[in-house]
Amino acid sequence: MTMGPNPFLSENRVSDIDFGYRDNYSVNGIYKIPDGYKIDALPKSVTIVMPDQSIIFKRTVAEDNGTIVIRYMLDHKKSLYFSEDYPDIRDFYKKMYELLNEQVVLKKI
Repeated sequence: MTMGPNPFLSENRVSDIDFGYRDNYSVNGIYKIPDGYKIDALPKSVTIVMPDQSIIFKRTVAEDNGTIVIRYMLDHKKSLYFSEDYPDIRDFYKKMYELLNEQVVLKKI
């Protein structure tokens, strides 16, 4: 899933948002913890939902026997959003990008 930069940074919007179609993105990653390192900080698993429940973002993070398993899921349940919905979309995407930028921190042992 290539998200690119957040497209909803502007304070105001005068036109509707048309994603073109409903979509569901899912990205899964399994990362081996290098020898000599341990996890110092791991992002928490979290779900955020638009007030009208039309967009859901879910991040699942777990440690499993020397590996870190991360899954991101973004589900757009509708494709068209009206300009008056923009503040909710802007807030949702701001929070989602903050969550996408949280880092796993490893510590040398």
